[in-house]
Amino acid sequence: MPRPASWAGGRWSLWTIMFVAVAVVLMNVIMFGGGARRAAAARLVAPSTAGKDQVEARRVAEVESRHAVQAHEAQGFIDAKGREVDPHDEAAWRTHAGAVHWFTILNAPRYYWCETLASAWHNEITMNIWGWGNKDFDDWLATWMKIPLAVEFSEDLPDDAIMGFVDGADSLFQRRSEDILTEYEQLVGAKYNFAMSTEINCAVQSLPKHGCDNERFPMTPWGRRYLNSGLYMGKVGEIRRFLSFVYKHYLPLFKKGTVQANDQSVIGKAWHDGWSANFTLDTHTRLFQSVRMAEAHYCNSPPEDKKHPVPDPATKLLKNCLTGHAPGVMHFNGKAKPFLGEWLGYYWWHEKAIDPRAVVFVNKQPKHLKELCPKLNYAP
Repeated sequence: MPRPASWAGGRWSLWTIMFVAVAVVLMNVIMFGGGARRAAAARLVAPSTAGKDQVEARRVAEVESRHAVQAHEAQGFIDAKGREVDPHDEAAWRTHAGAVHWFTILNAPRYYWCETLASAWHNEITMNIWGWGNKDFDDWLATWMKIPLAVEFSEDLPDDAIMGFVDGADSLFQRRSEDILTEYEQLVGAKYNFAMSTEINCAVQSLPKHGCDNERFPMTPWGRRYLNSGLYMGKVGEIRRFLSFVYKHYLPLFKKGTVQANDQSVIGKAWHDGWSANFTLDTHTRLFQSVRMAEAHYCNSPPEDKKHPVPDPATKLLKNCLTGHAPGVMHFNGKAKPFLGEWLGYYWWHEKAIDPRAVVFVNKQPKHLKELCPKLNYAP
């Protein structure tokens, strides 16, 4: 039976309606969805006002930083004796060392490190910092690393040169290299190859009772003195040989990360076990002073006043009235650290300004001291 015309018309009307509805939906997606996508794209391509400001601020900061570096380079570098330093000379850290290749091991700013560097500069000593940026050397229990790091520093030096180490966060120089070297040569004579500092406190943790009353440590008229590894100097080849031996044979005896494995502990045990035949200890503070427990030995007024040492009127140096010597380097070890701040104003150089071109070698590369320690006293 043929369908009525009205049925055909109704069927096509339904399809028409469905087609129109789908078309409307697609148009909405295209119109509004596309607009959203275009808006998002526009936001990515064209930053907001705040974004533009941030980009501009970064650009300005980069330009200023670049200009600051260029200004430093334009100033040039000079060493502690006033000689110009060629920043492109890879051997400059050696040629500008002077009589002794003084160095310290630091990985980051610590305690009084800027005062240590300033004291070296005023005493015409151009310092080297080795190990800067070493993230493993970040704790007192990692001080064993000073042993291999010192060996690394020495590798580019001739065996017959003289090197000197100072703990760089709590030591102060008060004499020139030439003066310290003269005292050193008289101390070691022809018998020894290098010298190390001593202290009153017994702190060689690898030995029973930390080495206290151990007869291997030297007796003086003022009591026994114990090894302190925070200051030493001597022939490069002999120091390298000794520290390499300690690193290979003594450090493995102790678990790293314990007090027995610190640098002073393992070096002290090696000295105790027989290396005393190769290097001597500075028991009379001719070169070095470990200040802890010796604060009252410095010429004071009144004598019991530990906070106000009186410089020698003739030499302007701080003098140990017990030993009669004015040491070249003073190490404010352990609990003596606060005294460094108390005594700072009594050193002959404390009010003197530093040349803004002063150089310090960091990992054997020249850096301006002012860049590292901007708060020190610099000349205009």
